[in-house]
Formats: sequence, C-alpha cells, structure tokens
Amino acid sequence: MKEMEVAGVQVDRTSNVPVVVLRELDAPHRLLVIHVGGPEAAAIAMSLAGHVPPRPLAHDVMADLVLRLDAHVDAVQVVALRNGTFVAELAVRGPRGRHLVDSRASDAIAIAMRVGAPVLVDEVVLSSAGTWPVSLDADDGLDADLDQDLDDDLDLDLDLDLDLDLDLDLDLDLDLDLDLDLADDLPADVLVEAFRLFLDEVHADDFAR
Repeated sequence: MKEMEVAGVQVDRTSNVPVVVLRELDAPHRLLVIHVGGPEAAAIAMSLAGHVPPRPLAHDVMADLVLRLDAHVDAVQVVALRNGTFVAELAVRGPRGRHLVDSRASDAIAIAMRVGAPVLVDEVVLSSAGTWPVSLDADDGLDADLDQDLDDDLDLDLDLDLDLDLDLDLDLDLDLDLDLDLADDLPADVLVEAFRLFLDEVHADDFAR
C-alpha cells in the first residue's frame, strides 16, 4: 500500500463531473484521479478548506459515530478498480477488534479527512490507474506537481477547496470564492451544494454595506 495525500478537488472537463486528485507522498509522487459525486466533492473540499459547517453533514455524522462508539479509523484503503469503479475499505478498530468496512472511495476519503486517517492505495491500483507527474511551465496555470494528462481533462484553475467567490464583499468564516466565469463548468449538484452552504453561513448584516 502506498500512502497518498488529497491534492485537491477539480472538475473533469470531458464529463463535467467532479474528481478528487490523490498524490503519492513518496517519490515518484504519482497521481490518482477518482470521479466523485457532487455532495462528496463538497464534503472533501470543505475539509481541505478547514471549514466546519454550522450543522453536521453526513460524513461528519459518520466520523462522530466512529469516535463515540470507541472505535478508530486506522486507514482508508483503495484496494481495487472494478469496471472503472474504485473499491475502498475503511480499516476500523474498536472494542470488538479490527474490521474492514466496504465503502465507496469518495465516502471513505471524506471520512478519513475528518478523523485524520491516512489514505492508502494498493500498488496494483496505482500502477494501473495512476499517472506520472511532469514539470510544467508556470504559464500553464497548473500545479507543477500535477500530471500533464490532467490538463486536457480537468479544470485545474478551479480549486474546489470551496473557495467560491460570489463577488459579494462578505466577511464570512466560510471562504466561499466562486469565480462566476467558471460557474458553467460546475455540475448542477456541486453548485447547489455550494449555494446551500453559502446560505447556511450568510447573514442579513453582511449586506448592510
């Protein structure tokens, strides 16, 4: 198993579907791109941004349940790629021993980020589905660690750390920074989720000026 870090959440230009990009911690720092749903993309992006919602979302509840039941998530393991779908397991240790809980990769990653568990990927999966990073010029507008292949498929200018700039000069704890010029590139479910989170945070006083 190779330990990975969550490099970011982006949008696949081809399918207009959000993806989470994992980066191998050790050299050669290979990348793994996993398609995720809108709510899962928002949940992962919020963790990357360090944002805690005013009311717990589904992954927050699951993470809290694990802790309250005196259990511990040792790791998230992406163990297989079947028919184009990544298969993951939550390695959970509790009073009754250690268990491997079958999970969607997106849900497992969202939970791992909330409990501080490492994300591991099987070498076979990484070898077959991973990509190799190359050095890019700054003019490309891409993170130099990201693979050239992503340039054609992903909107990497859109850093969905839920920095959604609504062009409202609002002083919000949630740093929503949505570039309206890029809004058309986002799937509807991501936009709805982001706007819902914005509504949870905004107050009438924010518009006073």
